[in-house]
Amino acid sequence: MRILLVDDDEIFIQALAQKLTAQHYAVDIALDGEMGWSYAQFAVYDLIVLDINLPKLDGIGLCQQLRRNKYSNSILLLTAKGNSSDKVMGLDAGADDYVVKPCPIEEICAHIRALLRRQTTPSTPILEWGRLRLDPGTCEVVYQEQLLTLSPKEYGLLELFLRNPQRVFSSSSILEHLWGFDDVPGEETVRTHIKRLRRKLKSAGADDLIDTVYGMGYRLKPIIEQPSSAAIATDQNSNQARTAAIAVWEKFKPPMLERVAVLEEAVTALKVGYLPDEVQQAALRAAHKLAGSLGMFGFPNGTEISRDIERWLQRATQTSHFMQLQALVTQLQQELQKPPKPSAWDVDLLSDSQEQGQDQNGLTNGLTAPTMSLSPGIAQPGAVTQPESVVLSQKRSPQINVLAIDDDPAILETLQQILLRWGIQCSSLSDPGQLWSTLETVTPDLLILDVDIPNINGIDLCRTIRNDATWSHLPILFLSVYRDAETIVKLYSAGADDYVAKPFTEPEIVTRIFNRLERTRMRHNVAGFDPLTGVANWQSSTQVLNRYINLAQQQQQPLCVAVIKLGQIAQVNYQHGHEVGDAVLKQVAATLQQSFSERDIVARWGGAEFLVGMYGIHQQEALERLKQLLHRVRHEIALVVDVTHPLQLSFSAGVAEAPQHGLDLQSLYQLASAAMQQVVDANEQGADE
Repeated sequence: MRILLVDDDEIFIQALAQKLTAQHYAVDIALDGEMGWSYAQFAVYDLIVLDINLPKLDGIGLCQQLRRNKYSNSILLLTAKGNSSDKVMGLDAGADDYVVKPCPIEEICAHIRALLRRQTTPSTPILEWGRLRLDPGTCEVVYQEQLLTLSPKEYGLLELFLRNPQRVFSSSSILEHLWGFDDVPGEETVRTHIKRLRRKLKSAGADDLIDTVYGMGYRLKPIIEQPSSAAIATDQNSNQARTAAIAVWEKFKPPMLERVAVLEEAVTALKVGYLPDEVQQAALRAAHKLAGSLGMFGFPNGTEISRDIERWLQRATQTSHFMQLQALVTQLQQELQKPPKPSAWDVDLLSDSQEQGQDQNGLTNGLTAPTMSLSPGIAQPGAVTQPESVVLSQKRSPQINVLAIDDDPAILETLQQILLRWGIQCSSLSDPGQLWSTLETVTPDLLILDVDIPNINGIDLCRTIRNDATWSHLPILFLSVYRDAETIVKLYSAGADDYVAKPFTEPEIVTRIFNRLERTRMRHNVAGFDPLTGVANWQSSTQVLNRYINLAQQQQQPLCVAVIKLGQIAQVNYQHGHEVGDAVLKQVAATLQQSFSERDIVARWGGAEFLVGMYGIHQQEALERLKQLLHRVRHEIALVVDVTHPLQLSFSAGVAEAPQHGLDLQSLYQLASAAMQQVVDANEQGADE
């Protein structure tokens, strides 16, 4: 499990971290409130420990900010203040527990264990799965009374599975839970630890305790003797999904039959020996859409027949014999008179006997599962019935926004219904001409594209988005009937992040979306990107700037550090909402990135404060560049943010130069911040006068 410690007492916090690490926790340390806030944005923590008296942002304020941003796990407050009013203030801010310092580290660890126990289902601190027992208090693991000797990471893996017995964990989510920022290995490391843990469990007689779920990740193998009520709950959820899908089919059955009528028109034209080009193209579009949607409504055979019709029409000539097409259309009509097949909503996922990482086309997709287990629509975890089917349990998280572009209303409505069950808001768009304005309005976390979109090819649209500074980091998932390797290669070459073939199933599309969002967040964490703006974060920019300072000394070159502060952002959030404030910050970051060279470093250091490192230029040149830049930023924000009244924004900047102002980043930052503050004070004085 992963814990964040936020305290400016380095001796105390290192001692606490050492004790927790010995108890098999992954620990990150932040020495001030703003750094703690940055860490909490980039990683998923099972528990956060906050001191109240923190530099930059105090513990009460940070606690409130975490709760406002939907951090739902435990928060433990530490403070030297022990009176009742301080405790009430801390608990009202959202803390789950309160410890007064000084106190033994063992006592703090006991509070931490107690809070972590509250987040799990078992009422006892002993975690059990069949004959396996794990005691978090003693860090002992026993199987059939035999004590297992596990490494810290093997212990952490097993505890993670036992505390979340119905969840499927991807390699990336395991990395996020069990490794800190200072030591983030690749996903191969997770597989290695899984193999070692399995080997040790097997040697104790616990064979096949951990499942590999094909294309998704790892979980505990279900115990067959589980209560039958869980299986009943799973059946109820499956029935709910079927009922919803049948309702959608009844709504879209008439337009589907209209598409079949278009195919009949092509057959009639061929009977008289002439197939007009417009009729052929209309029939091709109809067959293509039928192939992409019928399988989702319980007509998998209808999808295959529609594919055959599409292939026939693609090679049809005026002399082609129409009897084969006529037979296929008749076969499709007969298929659609049947009731939908219930099996269309049942998904069997393969287990340990198969290798991960290949999709149905044999192409390596490199994706693993989201941090979730099944069953939209119910609060309790799902169960697994025989034959095994993964029951995904919805992960409660901040609102996820998805934008889907497709000219098939059946696809769009199906997506909206599916994703809504998982707490995902899906906005739909049939006209790609409205894309840019919709992106600004929706600010999606992920974009779903079809290949065949009216007036533009989806692949070309993907390339255009990748070349736009503001949206270049947006994850893009393609839905398409095309399954040939050539098209799939084109998708990824254009910048697609993932691909799902139509018709799709609910578990597949939900898994891929969570997958991609999780991988994007993990990539940003490891690469050191700020998740809102896409620029470097505090941690990664600090590492780069320290290297630049050393290089500047060796090469006798100047290095300028600029601190840029955007004023009145709090008022913007209050008056216009956080969406407008976020749009402003993203546009500022995008303009900064476009205005500096690749060797310069642009970073967001928290809130509305940005830092720019410029290698090889002196302070005066840096100041001139910043003056021009800030003028451009004001102009571009006015164009991007659409509000009734003009935004009252101010920009202040200060610059320090190495080596003349200092030879370490802290000194340069402080001097640049002081210079920036002088500008702020001067502006405020001028406003008062």
